[in-house]
Amino acid sequence: MRNAPSTPVETSIVAKGTSIKGNLEFAGTLIVEGSLESEIQGVEMTIQKSGKINGSIMVQTLNCHGEVEGNISADSIVIHSSAIISGEVKATTLEVEPG
Repeated sequence: MRNAPSTPVETSIVAKGTSIKGNLEFAGTLIVEGSLESEIQGVEMTIQKSGKINGSIMVQTLNCHGEVEGNISADSIVIHSSAIISGEVKATTLEVEPG
């Protein structure tokens, strides 16, 4: 029996200097280097140091180096020392880097 071909997981990037307003749903991985004014839903998200989010985030995994103004809900969250978060954070697993 042959296995069904798996669908590749895509990575999307919001580049530095890019600004997006509106609701955003994504599959795969999202890397944010620019700014989003959005309600965000997806699977795996990384907010780089230059990334800024204004709105709520609902993802499975969040890796945050940047700035978030809004509520976050995720299964797993890693908050790095460079991150600035203003809002409610809900997570099954939460890791906060010292600093």
